[in-house]
Amino acid sequence: MGEILSKKTLIIIPAYNEEGSVARVIENIRRYVPEADILVVNDGSRDRTAREARESGAMVMTLPYNMGIGSAVQSGFLFAKEKGYHFAVQVDGDGQHPPSEITKLLSALDNGVDLAIGSRFVQQTEYRPTLTRSLGIKIFSFLVSLIVGKKIYDTTSGFRAASRKAVLLLTETYPHDYPEV
Repeated sequence: MGEILSKKTLIIIPAYNEEGSVARVIENIRRYVPEADILVVNDGSRDRTAREARESGAMVMTLPYNMGIGSAVQSGFLFAKEKGYHFAVQVDGDGQHPPSEITKLLSALDNGVDLAIGSRFVQQTEYRPTLTRSLGIKIFSFLVSLIVGKKIYDTTSGFRAASRKAVLLLTETYPHDYPEV
């Protein structure tokens, strides 16, 4: 694990109107992964998201208007590609993903995996999706599990780590409809 943390890692935080949580998310990431760089992709927020992120010491990329999660994440991957990062980790700006688990995602990459996805449902967590979102997650998880032949618990998770190989692929092709799935 020490070897992987010595490689250049970028934490990408796509954020839309997250002024109330983004500083806390950045602080927690720094606590658990102090050697990583942090980029907040401000997706056209109309609040103080960019300012809070900058004041918390993160790099900030501001999109001209709200382009959606797919564009925000792909922008972060493009930044990672251009700056030569070995790994990119996506963490949502609302605080629903525990930064203490980032090293677990990175460990999977250390074992040769190109994309590791953190699930909110393998173990009991505090996350409670709306009924509609819960139904969508279950349908997508079932379909993807069927296609790949492996149990996938959380296809809509915005908590994932990508190797350089995956970053390069995702800068070329990134879905804009249902990007997490």
